[in-house]
Amino acid sequence: MKAMNEAKERSAAAAGTDVLVRKLQDLFTKVASMSDAAWTRFLKGIGKAAGWTYGKDGEKLSGMKRETFIRKTRSYLASLDPAEKVGLAGGLVVAIASGGLMAPFIASAHGRGFVNHLAEPDPGQIYLMKATMPDGETDIKGGQTTRSPEIRAEELASQRGGEYEVIASKEVPDVDAAEAELLGMLREHLGTPDVGREQWDLDIDIDPIPMLASIEGGPLQTHDTDGDSPAPDGIDGDGGMSV
Repeated sequence: MKAMNEAKERSAAAAGTDVLVRKLQDLFTKVASMSDAAWTRFLKGIGKAAGWTYGKDGEKLSGMKRETFIRKTRSYLASLDPAEKVGLAGGLVVAIASGGLMAPFIASAHGRGFVNHLAEPDPGQIYLMKATMPDGETDIKGGQTTRSPEIRAEELASQRGGEYEVIASKEVPDVDAAEAELLGMLREHLGTPDVGREQWDLDIDIDPIPMLASIEGGPLQTHDTDGDSPAPDGIDGDGGMSV
């Protein structure tokens, strides 16, 4: 009898896992396929349903990247039990399908908890990378990660081809806000990104490292912070871009 009960429990757990996987796949597929306008409406729907008045927090939420939303959704799900995970994922799928109608979803305790989680800043690192692309062109990339810039560089090389080398980074208390600040400065000085929203053709007359250094956070880290090792190609001994 005990063995039979354990088998039933394992079967139920497996079925629950399968349901969750399908729900999450459905959710993240819908997020990825939304138009920019629909994505903005969805985020505003979250803010309105949570009772925000679109002050500072509302503006931050309305500009949230899809990658950030997915990361925060996964981290919040990790705090829930299996049944609650399925309910949260399913509620978000319905909200997206309804065009951002979030009020019924936010009415639940986990809906409110989820929105609060979205609004909480995540610590992490912002970085600059030198990208040597498959066509031989050299780009500069800015971005953020909650893991390590080196791991992110490996992912980018796999996704986009070429080689990505971290040239500078720093820890920040709010990684999304700091990244937005960094990318804003890069756009101001380098214009429209060449690849996506975060990568530009390298301009040897513009040094992006002081831009990163100016953002509030921990000390600037470069590949030559202690002077004991040679700086990587493209970086001079003072942490600047070399010509």
